[in-house]
This record gives sequence, C-alpha cells and structure tokens, in this order.
Amino acid sequence: MPTNTSGMSVTEICENFSDAAGKALTAEVLRLFQEHGLRIKVKDGDKYGVCCYIKTSKESVTLGMSSRAGFVVQLRITDRTVLGNLGGLSENVRSSMLNGPDCKESCFRKCETPYVFSFRGKEYRKCQALICNFIFRDIQSEDIPSLIGLIQNEIRHTLGK
Repeated sequence: MPTNTSGMSVTEICENFSDAAGKALTAEVLRLFQEHGLRIKVKDGDKYGVCCYIKTSKESVTLGMSSRAGFVVQLRITDRTVLGNLGGLSENVRSSMLNGPDCKESCFRKCETPYVFSFRGKEYRKCQALICNFIFRDIQSEDIPSLIGLIQNEIRHTLGK
C-alpha cells in the first residue's frame, strides 16, 4: 500500500489542477505510483504540488501548479540510456529536454556527474538536480504517453523490475 501523506484521493488531488492535460497526467502518474506502492506527498501553499518518490528520499516526479507558471512537471531521470532514445518522444517533451538550460547555465551547485548525452550530433549537459534538469511546461494530451513512458521506465529502472 502506498504512503499518501495527504490522505487525499486521486480525484481530490486532481481537482486542484485546472489544466485538463495536467489533471489527466496527474491521475495517471498517481495511479502508477499507487500500483507500485510508492510514496506520494502533497504540498500546499504558494504553489500546489504533488511529489512522487520511487526509492530514495529525493523526489522522482513533481507535478505542480502555480498562478505564475501554470502546470509544470519535473522529472528526475536516473536511467541515462533513455537519453539516447529521444526520437520516440513527443516533440514538446523532446524539445523541453533538449532546450532546457544546460548544467553550467542553470545549476545552483556544481554537478559532479551531469547528464551528458548527444542527440543528432549535438552534445547536451543537463544537471542532475531535480530543480534544474528536466522541466516540462505547456503539456498537451499528445505529451502524456511520452511522459508516462519516461516515468514507467524510471520505476522499472529504479526498482529493478
């Protein structure tokens, strides 16, 4: 049984997101985490957010909503093999991963092992810190399968399933 520290149901959590694609993605992510017995934590305040944890105390996925940024997803990717197969992702998800700030530009601390990968002949350096690395905005319904696929892969990779 997962640990949902808020005591809220998936429906109650999703009601806090006004974005249709955000609600759909949140419901699917929470279903995955519940299915695997993983921890979910709801944060309320200036920015409403849901933090999902796979194995460690560090968040693996955050789903957030703020009046300034709208619906935002942040994803920690520990399986670096995913970074060599971006061609199968939706254009928005792939673009967010490639065009987000590189580690040197956005890192609030010095990364000892940044994500370094190549896509179509260009090298990218992304930060390991969740706050700086893979951030997804303007999510559309066609992006949901790509994001869910990334999250499912992280669960399998981290749990060894």
